[in-house]
Amino acid sequence: MKNLFKLLFAVLVTAAVFTSCMKDNDNSWYEEQQKELQRIEATNKEQAPLLKQYAEQYLGENRKLDENSGIWYEVIESPEVPEDKKYEFFTSSGQIYNFALKAKYEGRLVKEQGKPFDSSTEPANFTANGLIPAWVRAIIPSTFNLNGQTHEVGGLTEKGLQVGAKIRIITPSTLGYDNKDVKDKDGNIKIAANSPLDFTIEIVELKRAQ
Repeated sequence: MKNLFKLLFAVLVTAAVFTSCMKDNDNSWYEEQQKELQRIEATNKEQAPLLKQYAEQYLGENRKLDENSGIWYEVIESPEVPEDKKYEFFTSSGQIYNFALKAKYEGRLVKEQGKPFDSSTEPANFTANGLIPAWVRAIIPSTFNLNGQTHEVGGLTEKGLQVGAKIRIITPSTLGYDNKDVKDKDGNIKIAANSPLDFTIEIVELKRAQ
């Protein structure tokens, strides 16, 4: 179940959700989750060699692999932020606030050698519950402390991203748009199902969602 949480926590990433899942004794639910986990693991395993090759070609020497998620990443900029200006991701009970952010970004298709499919040179508005899981993992910290104990929540970096940070991530499709096509307004396929993706993300503003 620990690996299931790391792979499927997706957007909300809260301890409460995980706890409720652990308490669910319905066999059909458990079987469905096991099948879903197997599908995700198989997809990640299949895409791993491509992601490694792509990361070695397009990321710098400071690239890292997050083995829990299969995401390759490189922190491009990580400015020092005064303590009183830092965004606090967690509630006192360890849940993650639904945050809002403004970000500049570019998205590229890994299978098409980095062909751009979307970008914004002006800050675009997002909320955590509207992001793909890979973006959430890129932004939040890897752990939080509660009652003297350290708990993993799946972020890529120790302290998460703050305003001014810039990161590039290469993610398996399971943490992007998974096995669904993404179409443009005219109905043309913009991102094919099972597409691993490459994003550069620059955080311009980060705050709690209203």
